[in-house]
Amino acid sequence: ALNNFGRLLADRGEVDEAIRQFQSAIRQRPDFSQAHENLGLALLKKKDSKGAEAEFRKAAGLGSADAYLSLGVLLGESGNLEAAIDAHRKAVQLMPENPMAHFLLGGGLQQKGDLDGAISEYREALSLDPRLSSADLHLGVALREKGDLKESGSALQAAIRISPDNPEGYYQLGVTLSRIGDLNGALEELHRAISLKPDYSQAFYGLGQTLRRLGKTKEAEAAFNKVERLHQADAEFAQANTQYNLGLRALAQGDVNAAQKAFQAALSIKPDFAEAHTNLGAILLKRGDTRNAIGHFRAAIDAKPDDARAYYNLGLALEKGGDQPAAHRAFQHALELDPKLQKTAQRQEP
Repeated sequence: ALNNFGRLLADRGEVDEAIRQFQSAIRQRPDFSQAHENLGLALLKKKDSKGAEAEFRKAAGLGSADAYLSLGVLLGESGNLEAAIDAHRKAVQLMPENPMAHFLLGGGLQQKGDLDGAISEYREALSLDPRLSSADLHLGVALREKGDLKESGSALQAAIRISPDNPEGYYQLGVTLSRIGDLNGALEELHRAISLKPDYSQAFYGLGQTLRRLGKTKEAEAAFNKVERLHQADAEFAQANTQYNLGLRALAQGDVNAAQKAFQAALSIKPDFAEAHTNLGAILLKRGDTRNAIGHFRAAIDAKPDDARAYYNLGLALEKGGDQPAAHRAFQHALELDPKLQKTAQRQEP
């Protein structure tokens, strides 16, 4: 009863009182895994990540499969990718018929750079729930990263059929069509994304890139100006950009530690800040943390799929990590996006 009352209070926004109810339930029954998990969720609403993680771990230790899902999401958001993958893998083992467990595991594997593993998990999620449009969406992006553009388009079109009001589906399909060379088709999809989300800065950026490739310089400039105006109106972006500029300044002064902290601070405010991901990834790569560098370069590409520099840096990281075929694909993508990288890319070709 205490646990259920706490859930009701949490749903009503009375989080502090909900926390007290969950704690009372746990005092009476310390092995109540559901109360531990609900307490963790309530603590998350209070921005107490450490407390939430502790409760999720207690619930998981008591056999709660759902707690592994919550724990994995929290660990992933905090940057502990390997631990997040382990938690979601455990959730899949305990709930093999749960499509969300497979989907979340796929997301972690994709961020890690294991595209084959991610694609396998997304397909399994879809076999369990064909209406899970987010799995089709992420599958389409993973297939594009692997270079399978035709299958990428098919998966993204499936995501749009299931969720026609989701602007990200049209945006990602526009990116894939641009990579295929269907620039007019890309324009159509990007315009659809913007019609559904008029402040979609990434779609405006992709629109500008596509218009530039079509030789429509004035229209491209207008799209890029729109991106700038949206960023200026975004309070979170302004805060993140301040931290990002501090990072650039620290790099110029040779203070790599301060730069790393500044880029991390920018990403804590704006997780889709592509340039911050790219610069943080470059620092991590130089420091030998190849695995996390790859994750940041892929995150930069997710935010700006036409960023040649991010693809090039990803190629360097994959090459250093020993994945020569994937490195070659990344260098090729960088070359397609920016032919001026041709000589550099050829030097890196395995």
